[in-house]
Amino acid sequence: MGLSGVILCDANRVMYGLEGSSQYLDRFTQMLEESPCEAAVQLLLRRPIAQRTYRAPALLAPTLAKEERTWLREELDHSASDLTTLPTFLTWLALRQAETIVGGYGHGLMGPADSFPPSRSGVTRH
Repeated sequence: MGLSGVILCDANRVMYGLEGSSQYLDRFTQMLEESPCEAAVQLLLRRPIAQRTYRAPALLAPTLAKEERTWLREELDHSASDLTTLPTFLTWLALRQAETIVGGYGHGLMGPADSFPPSRSGVTRH
């Protein structure tokens, strides 16, 4: 469909971090909204980007570590969250998954699993 990105499944939520042209994103969103399998489709964030992050034309589905699941749930459920760190998190997961699939991009590029996301206890929201 001309899209690339990350799909995350956690408990009863499915999240897509997608890149592509507006027409393809609109078509994909419409398909989700019309699907009898989806209970409630919610657009969290949409913005133009200067450079694509997910270069492979596929949806990568990384397995989340316990700390990552906890961070994602807190980020989505936190009433004061502005979701500004969510695209970075999705990008980090896509890179990690791509590295797993192709065997790495180089020494030291990917940090350990606990290097992202940051601990919420050290985050101050404004």
